[in-house]
Amino acid sequence: MTARTVHILFLEDYVAYAEVLRKALEEVATGAFSLHCVTHLSQALQCLDEAHYDLILLDLGVSDSRGLSTLSQVVAQAKGVPIIVLTGVDDEEIGEAAVRAGAEDYLVKTQTS
Repeated sequence: MTARTVHILFLEDYVAYAEVLRKALEEVATGAFSLHCVTHLSQALQCLDEAHYDLILLDLGVSDSRGLSTLSQVVAQAKGVPIIVLTGVDDEEIGEAAVRAGAEDYLVKTQTS
């Protein structure tokens, strides 16, 4: 039986952080994964039109979108794909609001590397 690759879409405008996360995932992953990183919401929405993803990692603040509006646009396009919001702010209210708006969960970036 061949292991299935988990396809992850990562919306993050800070490229260095995307690489940190990629390395962290490589260290702990027990199976194959592919991490497709994009820096703009418009790119993420296009990716969701063109391919299937098993998970979306989402920064709420990118250059072409800010806040829960970013999440709501991805939720509408993602068609049931689980979304984990990554926030740079250690603010439980933002994370909880993201979960109420459709995210599966949230992580504070400083706690993920």
